Amino acid sequence: KGAARDREITRQCEDAKVETIVLIGYMRILGAEFCERWNNRIMNVHPSLLPEFAGTKDTDTHTLAIDRMHKTGNAKTGCTVHLVTPTVDAGPILKQKTCLISPDDTPGTLKKRIQQLEGEALCECLSRAYASRGDLTCCQASSEAPI
Repeated sequence: KGAARDREITRQCEDAKVETIVLIGYMRILGAEFCERWNNRIMNVHPSLLPEFAGTKDTDTHTLAIDRMHKTGNAKTGCTVHLVTPTVDAGPILKQKTCLISPDDTPGTLKKRIQQLEGEALCECLSRAYASRGDLTCCQASSEAPI
């Protein structure tokens, strides 16, 4: 099922002459063949500072971050834009943006703030990639100063 889906997505992308694939909230694992076919041309947005909370989805991620803050005092969180590889959430990091969790944050309020950061990070990566004719690797290792 997954391989057939990947082939169909590839066919549609090739027919449309797609140069860059952006995954936002795409909660499916792409196969190795798909990742290799689109190597350095797929980016994903993740709602944490990877590698922290790799493999989790948004509300779960925000709940984990809030729980960690209450247990350890570590209030730093954020989002990551990264290249997609066959290993989930393990591709090279293109951009990270950070924010602090407030004591009264809920998973919902934190999600809204993180989504704002995700949009900013994505726009920055896409602008840089466009300026370099679709080369997503031009964005690598671009992160803001730590909080």
